Amino acid sequence: MGRRKAMLNKVWKYLIYFVMFATHTSAIAEKFDTEYSEVESKTIVGRLWIPDTSNQSPGILLIGGSGGGYENQDAKWLSSLGFVVLNVRYFGAEGLPENLVHVPIEYFNSAVAWLNNHKAVEKNAIAIFGHSRGTEAALLVAHHNPLIKSVVVRSPSSIVWQGPGWSGFNESAWTWNNKPVDFHNVGLRDGAVWLSRILR
Repeated sequence: MGRRKAMLNKVWKYLIYFVMFATHTSAIAEKFDTEYSEVESKTIVGRLWIPDTSNQSPGILLIGGSGGGYENQDAKWLSSLGFVVLNVRYFGAEGLPENLVHVPIEYFNSAVAWLNNHKAVEKNAIAIFGHSRGTEAALLVAHHNPLIKSVVVRSPSSIVWQGPGWSGFNESAWTWNNKPVDFHNVGLRDGAVWLSRILR
């Protein structure tokens, strides 16, 4: 009973920290008038957030999670801190893979090159920020692209996973040089074992 109470106290503590952090970052972002523009490029789909300054700024490539949408709050917050933020979509939009399956890492390299060549961005000062499934892409891009000077990952994975859903069953989420990146496959048996442990 004592262990359970201690565990619940820990959970509540982390939840409170998370709410305080989210509220704080939201409040910071609201103090700054930052807006985005849709990226006009044949190679990438994204939104560009530029801080209100006449000076060139470091750039951040922002990669969201498996939801497939934009990370507007993070992008606005980072831009308010003085970074040029390119928030890209990488599946589920026109010209991109339909699902998070066999997404080319080269796509993100194109985004890095585009950002590095933007007139508002300080040359060769590019970082990458990945969230959830986007952390896999962030680490793979950083491994292959020398332009990346810094990496930040939130809710990260230390391995590459298969794609989600039936379309991703026994398929890698990512490719490099047109070949699937090696991934951890949660088959039916392993998945059932994992789920039973979670439920217990």
